[in-house]
Amino acid sequence: MTVKLSLIALLAGIALAGLLAVGSPSPAAAVPAQTSPAGSANNPDGTSGVPVNTVAPSVNRHGRVRVGTLLICRDGVWANDPTSFRVRWRRGRRLIHTGARYRVTRRDAGSRLRCFVAAANPQGLGVPALAGTVTVPGRVRRR
Repeated sequence: MTVKLSLIALLAGIALAGLLAVGSPSPAAAVPAQTSPAGSANNPDGTSGVPVNTVAPSVNRHGRVRVGTLLICRDGVWANDPTSFRVRWRRGRRLIHTGARYRVTRRDAGSRLRCFVAAANPQGLGVPALAGTVTVPGRVRRR
């Protein structure tokens, strides 16, 4: 029986080198190895793997968060030579913006905003890392 780790662990930026096997191993438990956080190549062909987050991304803001505040999501530090980054902002589960900069709107009042960063290189897209959660004060607006 194979145990799959939760999505929460993935979003927390924990790089998985494989799945944990309980009892007899199955072929599905084998996954390609990723490189160490130092970025050393360990794939059979000598190349590095997909990017792996080593220092969590962060959200920069100036002063108190309110409508009109500019939030900036920083990439963090990634191993395995990323060539590009994807930044996604979410209010709850809803995708509200793509890109590193987001200006808080009236719709955000009373909500928590989260920024996720994923790095990519020619080998593929790394696991997204949570940059942080920002709470916008105010009443929750119901539709």
